[in-house]
This record gives sequence, C-alpha cells and structure tokens, in this order.
Amino acid sequence: MGVSLADLQQMVGRPFASGAAEWAHWENWLLADCTGADPLPPGEPLAHPVAIFPLALRAAGVTIADLFQRFGVGGGGSVRLAGYSWEYHRPLLVGHAYRGSAVVRRAEPRGDIVEVEFALVLTDDDAAGHGPTATMAAIWELSGVSG
Repeated sequence: MGVSLADLQQMVGRPFASGAAEWAHWENWLLADCTGADPLPPGEPLAHPVAIFPLALRAAGVTIADLFQRFGVGGGGSVRLAGYSWEYHRPLLVGHAYRGSAVVRRAEPRGDIVEVEFALVLTDDDAAGHGPTATMAAIWELSGVSG
C-alpha cells in the first residue's frame, strides 16, 4: 500500500486507465431482474440506468480492487463512500460499444482523512466531437494515508 497525500495529489488530472466494452442484452435483463424492475423487451435499445456503474468500470478496464490498490487502501474501515453522481449526456444503449477512461479529479485532506474524487467516463465513436456519453463519479474518504 503506502500511498501518501502527495502521491494522490500527483494523480489529479492524469488518466490512469482506458479500454472499451459494450452492454449486452442478457446483462440488461439480469440487472432489471436484480433491481426488481420490469425487463425491457428484446430489441429495446436502452440500457438500464444502473448499467453506468459496471459498464464504466469494465470499459475503463478497472476493478474496485484496482482502485483500492491505486489509492493505497485496504481492509475494514480504510475507505468510505462519501458521494457519487451519475450523469447521462446521452442514453446508454444495449449492444453499443463504448470507450472508457478513468481520472482522479481531486485529492484533498479533510482532518485525518483524504477525500479523493475520481471519474469513469464513457464515450462512443458515433458521438465523436459531442463529449462524453455518461460520467460516473465517486468521492471516497480514505483513512491511513500518510501526510
């Protein structure tokens, strides 16, 4: 582990992961079933809104374990979710390929914790020049980070 506040602050603004993924119909059906929502009919192009979270992680090529390692946390009580936001600039579509990227937006000390905000951004080639399709951002409070 051993990530310092200075290490975290040097990550700000620097993309640290990228990749590509698509959301399959079966994933859409399973997610609807897990959340108690009525499944969308076959051929319906809209992805379930919650798909932003697993799709953004997969498209960026990162896992929660990767994020824990990058931010130097692990074990009970070392990280707490302080907030999140999901922004849809255009609808997410089933069977559509998205590119993903990850970036740390900020790392700030708050007493004995460090607050880190990171974003996973989905874009698609069909919307070239139109900015991101969707952005999933999270704020984590990290404990045990050295000064």
